[in-house]
Parts: sequence; C-alpha cells; structure tokens
Amino acid sequence: MANLLELSKENYEEEVLQADLPVMVDFWGPRCDKCSELMPIVEALAQKYAGKVKFATLDCSKNRRLAIELSRIQMLRLPAFWIYKDGEVLSSLTGEEATAEAIEEELKRVVSE
Repeated sequence: MANLLELSKENYEEEVLQADLPVMVDFWGPRCDKCSELMPIVEALAQKYAGKVKFATLDCSKNRRLAIELSRIQMLRLPAFWIYKDGEVLSSLTGEEATAEAIEEELKRVVSE
C-alpha cells in the first residue's frame, strides 16, 4: 500500500487525532471485495493530494478492538472512509456510498476549506 500509512492502536492517536493535515482513513478488511476494488483508487488519490491530505489505512481484521471502539463514534460498515480534521471526523462515507467519485468530492471539499 504505497503512500498509505498503516494504522494501529499504537499510532492512531498520534497519526490521526494529532495530525497537522486533514487525514483520510480507509477502514478495510481482507474479505471486503469493494475495499479491494477501491484500494488502487485510494492509492492514486494519495499521490494526487500528497502534502494536502494524509492518507492512512486501518485493517479492521487486525485491529478489531480499535475498530469496535471507533464504531461507537459512528457506524462502521466496510468499506468506510473517514476524513478527520483537527482530531474530529469531518465527513464519512460507508458501504455503497463509498464510491471513487464521492471520495474525491469529499477530499476536494476538505482541501478547499
């Protein structure tokens, strides 16, 4: 996963909640086909928005406890893309609404703010 920071319970707070840039977190799982389909698009967006948005992934199968903890904040249905700014979830796309077009629209909106 080039250009994408892998998140875990150990680095989540520092890399996401304390980040200087907006952060897009891609929540995924190895059994999620749509997650796999979107991964090349996410990698391309990471290159396109380099320096403007930090991109990170969270493998929910390897980080179940953190995923469960975060799903208390907001429903977590894979694939899920949350964009954080100043430690808060600014926007989210989950399940069927998580399309390549929708993800890029949210990124454009966040960058223009």
